[in-house]
Amino acid sequence: MMPRDAVRPLYRQAVEAMTGSITETGSDPLALLAAYCERLIPFPPFERWCRDFQEHPRAYDEDLAEDVAVGPSAGAPATVGSRPVVYSGTRWTARVRVFRDGAIWRGFISFQAEDYGTECRTSEIFCEEDLAVLQARFRSFDRHALHAFLRSCLPERFFVKKS
Repeated sequence: MMPRDAVRPLYRQAVEAMTGSITETGSDPLALLAAYCERLIPFPPFERWCRDFQEHPRAYDEDLAEDVAVGPSAGAPATVGSRPVVYSGTRWTARVRVFRDGAIWRGFISFQAEDYGTECRTSEIFCEEDLAVLQARFRSFDRHALHAFLRSCLPERFFVKKS
């Protein structure tokens, strides 16, 4: 989330500002940097953030949609929805993953098997100007459509060979 060349100057600031706190973080440079950043940008406790996210998911989607300059990219897509899927006795989680391409939202579905830890994904199947429309399309897929998308990207080892 931060340019690579900005890390060292920020770490230098952290060392200067947190000299008395080094005993808190030990010799771990990342812990020192995290403690310094927590002072700069105080985040709520994780549990509180999770409750807020569950109670107001649209607010987070709107923030994501407005942040065109720093928003998700093809190399680092954001997950904006998920659904459970059971296929051939295996439980999967289907996640819609999106990124900005200029003024357009593009996305794909990522499937992760709970039993195997296997993850696979479709090609880019979404292309919308509005993130809410893209999410609504994902939610509109019935289980047959999700099964078809899953079959389209399953590794070969999941297919039973019929003789």
